Amino acid sequence: MHSLPSYRFNIIRHFSTASRDVSFALYKMQDIFEIRVPRLQITRGLEKASPVTNAGKKDDANVDGTHKKVLRREIRKWWEGVSDHIDKIVR
Repeated sequence: MHSLPSYRFNIIRHFSTASRDVSFALYKMQDIFEIRVPRLQITRGLEKASPVTNAGKKDDANVDGTHKKVLRREIRKWWEGVSDHIDKIVR
């Protein structure tokens, strides 16, 4: 692959509206990596607790249930943060 002269990257474009200013700059990048993750699927009402017959398993289930509750809170707070950020962009 041939390299472009450095002056080709000295480009900055400025745009403005009544309430916003935006600047676009061009930078040379050596390596680009792409990460693909599975789509997050959240469903309601499908999770059912299974009966536990062993006392040890019941304790593990309580710990697992507590962990899930904490994880759900973290996920909900993250989505609330995303929603707040989008609200700021839209205004």
